[in-house]
Amino acid sequence: MIKTNQAYKMKRALLLAVFICLTQSNSFSQKKQTLPKKEIRRFFGIHLDFHADLSSKEVGKTLTEEMIDTMLTLVKPDFLQVDCKGHPGISSYPTTVGTPAPGILKDPLRMYRDVTAKHKIPLYVHYSGILDEQAVKLHPEWANINAKGEKDRSNTSLFSDYSDKLMIPQFKELISKYKIDGAWVDGDCWAAQPDYSPEAIAAFKKETGIANIPKSWQDEGYHEFMDFNRRKFRNYVAHYVDELHKFNPDFLITSNWAYSSMMPEKVDTNVDFLSGDMATRSYVSNAALEARCLAPQGKPWDLMAWGFTHDGPTGMGSYKSALQLEQEAAHVLSMGGGFQIYYPQNYDASIKTWQVKTMAELSKFCRDRQAFTEGAKAVPQIAVLHSTEGFKRKANGLYYNSGVFNAEQGILNALLDGQNTAEVLMEHHLETRMEDYKLIIIPEWDYLAPEFISKLKTYVTGGGNLLIIGAKAVKLFEKDLGVEFGEFEEKKKLQFGTATDMAVLNTDRQIITLKKSTKPFGLFYDEQDFRFVSGIAPATIAALGKGRIAGIFVDLGKNYLERQASVMREFLSGMVKELFPNPMLQVSGSHLVNVTLNKIGNKYAVNLINTAGAHANDHVYNYDEVPELGPLTINLRLDKKPSKVALQPGNQNLPFEFRDGSVKTVVPLLRIHSIVVVDP
Repeated sequence: MIKTNQAYKMKRALLLAVFICLTQSNSFSQKKQTLPKKEIRRFFGIHLDFHADLSSKEVGKTLTEEMIDTMLTLVKPDFLQVDCKGHPGISSYPTTVGTPAPGILKDPLRMYRDVTAKHKIPLYVHYSGILDEQAVKLHPEWANINAKGEKDRSNTSLFSDYSDKLMIPQFKELISKYKIDGAWVDGDCWAAQPDYSPEAIAAFKKETGIANIPKSWQDEGYHEFMDFNRRKFRNYVAHYVDELHKFNPDFLITSNWAYSSMMPEKVDTNVDFLSGDMATRSYVSNAALEARCLAPQGKPWDLMAWGFTHDGPTGMGSYKSALQLEQEAAHVLSMGGGFQIYYPQNYDASIKTWQVKTMAELSKFCRDRQAFTEGAKAVPQIAVLHSTEGFKRKANGLYYNSGVFNAEQGILNALLDGQNTAEVLMEHHLETRMEDYKLIIIPEWDYLAPEFISKLKTYVTGGGNLLIIGAKAVKLFEKDLGVEFGEFEEKKKLQFGTATDMAVLNTDRQIITLKKSTKPFGLFYDEQDFRFVSGIAPATIAALGKGRIAGIFVDLGKNYLERQASVMREFLSGMVKELFPNPMLQVSGSHLVNVTLNKIGNKYAVNLINTAGAHANDHVYNYDEVPELGPLTINLRLDKKPSKVALQPGNQNLPFEFRDGSVKTVVPLLRIHSIVVVDP
């Protein structure tokens, strides 16, 4: 039996009393227990790390197996991820392959492994990949080289022996010694940089025949050079994943943010699942975008919420309330994914036990919704393009690029605030199934591949509806929009809106003249006065074959993201209604509700998410209250009358009427996240 001190017994007793719905922990036995056969169970999990460095001299000092045991008993996660090697490149366990922390008093990984084995919970490790400061320090020949010929102090080269000499051998050590179940490789795609090492330059010349090595977008061949490096990154991931699968076929591994918004490509490696950690301050809207980017990729996926807000410049922050994290979880669950929370370990690898209460609350929140969300598939309605080719022309680095998605994020926010059901899809998702969507939206991408533009035009002429947003993006469809292009204006302050409301936009503008039969939409004003209507249209709708094509000739997305105004939301929703007047789902009652429409089995599931609160306010780090919303009216078009309509979780039967092919019901009150489940 394992001894505990009196203070810790009291803390544990208090936690157990709070969560009386959970079973009290049995005494822990040191005897090894056999783990079940590996499978991907990542609906709800906990991630802990602390990025050990050369100052870590008391690792394991206050960590106890009882501490881990109590957390797992109360929280009951599907998996636990813990620190192994962070960005400094120092391992927090006694490795014989890498560089261990200088002061390991007790082996934390052994304790985490033994206790997770008792609970039959898979153990994953957090391992920093490309970003490894110690590896570069010890092996300067492994360093990435930038365009100036300078060696990187943090990032390894994709052309080096790093993965074969350190990364793969260290994972084999972890698998052999600790029987870990999987790994979450951090510091990978978002850390990767273009490589100008002699090996990279020689390989690029051989592959492309380009002799002059480009160093900026102004240089010929730069796009090809960046794509060459991206292919090399994917080869690097494929190599370590395949080698570890050969070593242990049951080992589950992913590269953080691979095949996400930051890496918008078709999955072409054998990663077992997709995942990413959401570190932005606008975390609720960010969760809505990131969940929609991962959901269509065809792999099990989850998203990680940081359990705290942070301020990079000052290092100040605050731990989030359970309510804040529930709002993030709601967006992830509503798209069929899994959810995990990140809490930093103490610098001795121990757990901040006071945070277990919030972990357990989040676990219950997710579990209550699991049967109605896990594996759900979105019902096609509106597709918002997350363009791979557009991203590549905007990106300054290989993958991670701050600000590249601002316009898209703002447009998605406006759509969701208008209670529109929208998915986010990449070219490879859309090109073979455009006809499934009643409306496709291009959110300010000013480059698309010519062959994809051709497919979009075919979609429209065949009866589809296409909306292009952005002063530069509309140029891609200049011959099809039913207008004549005039002067292009940069960075104008414009009075924009409808006949009853207006707001100021800070935007580029493409001046246009309407051709016959093209319909204008919205108004510009010469002054902030409804009497002074401009003769220039901000948007138009025109017929193209059997379908319709529309353009918004200003940049709407970043304006909504940075200076949200209801007239922008209503303007966009008005255009959507013109192009898609009869959506399958309509929800009314509050613009603070975001909605998704899913199928789970043979049932429809309408997710309702309360987005009230100060989550978009950079001056608010923590809040623990949002107003409850309702009543909300739900109209769902169906072919036949359903047998039951219920509000979940809670299985509350909702009265409904079925008339003219539509189910109508009312949700009296929405706290954070509820699901209206409609049985056939």
